Amino acid sequence: MKNRCSILLFVLALFVCSCKKEIDSIGLNLQDADILGADFTEAPIKAYSVREDSINTKNLLNNVVGEINDPVFGNTKAGFCTQFDLSGSNTFFPKQAVLDSVVLNLQYSGYFGDTMSGIRFEVNELAAPLNQNQYYSYNDEPEVKTGDLCYSHNYIQPRPYTGIRQDTTTVAAHLSLRLTNAFGRRLLTLNKSELSTTAAFQNVFYGLCVRALAHNNATGNLCYMSLT
Repeated sequence: MKNRCSILLFVLALFVCSCKKEIDSIGLNLQDADILGADFTEAPIKAYSVREDSINTKNLLNNVVGEINDPVFGNTKAGFCTQFDLSGSNTFFPKQAVLDSVVLNLQYSGYFGDTMSGIRFEVNELAAPLNQNQYYSYNDEPEVKTGDLCYSHNYIQPRPYTGIRQDTTTVAAHLSLRLTNAFGRRLLTLNKSELSTTAAFQNVFYGLCVRALAHNNATGNLCYMSLT
């Protein structure tokens, strides 16, 4: 029994002593030109981003407006067109109504870029109606009436996460764009039949197109708006 144990220990020691070769990466020793008949060379590669084709932009959850200048991907501009529903049926303005101001409020749902970069917004009235059954792609150019409806053309810094104080309450962060009084007075001239239903209203007021420009080629930003 003692001899058997000695032989076993001797075999084990012999096995350990035979494993003295250094550990190496598997297959590394095969990377030899003489064995594989291969050679190594360097080739320059040029890569480009490819514009997506015909992206559907109808009825989006979030609509984007703004401009951003990216050092890698270049310049990106975004805007959107939208119709408006009446808050109820048989809406009307009293004859004695006097216009104080007209403001377009758009609720933020996020942003991309640098919100410290100034953005100048532009609002145009649509010259043709939108069709809910029509496909609208990202590269469709809307028909708009001439003339920017924004009351001011100053550059502003968006505040997508800052609530706005109104009287004694704070409401969700939103962008407020004052529009021209001439535009507001035109809405006041609509008669009862034109304000009787949303369909009638949309036949005389097709909606608005909202776009924006960054200040002097600054980084800029893209604002996400929830229109619902």
